[in-house]
Amino acid sequence: MSLLVQPEAAEIIARYLGREHVLRFAEETATYDTFNKRIQKALRAIAAELDIEGLTFYWARYTWATMADKIGIPEKEIGKALGHVDTSVARKYYISYDWTKVDRANREVIDYIGGLSL
Repeated sequence: MSLLVQPEAAEIIARYLGREHVLRFAEETATYDTFNKRIQKALRAIAAELDIEGLTFYWARYTWATMADKIGIPEKEIGKALGHVDTSVARKYYISYDWTKVDRANREVIDYIGGLSL
């Protein structure tokens, strides 16, 4: 798997760059479980501030996929971008996936969201 780091993501990575990991948040917690609990706690605080019920980390994936579908990204690219596994024999053994399709989908979703008046 090879994905292009979009400029918006590069800016966030640069702002929160870690010494041993890409993001320093991964260095501030002992385990993945601790890291996940910390993210969920922060999301609950954001949800309370925005008066949103049930905000979870899953919402980011759901929202990206929904926006991608809305602007016409094919379901196969959406699935690949989300890390879903294609179990067909041809895809599994004989076809090398073109990951630039996911790069293009990410760019299109970012541009779409940037054009929304929130």
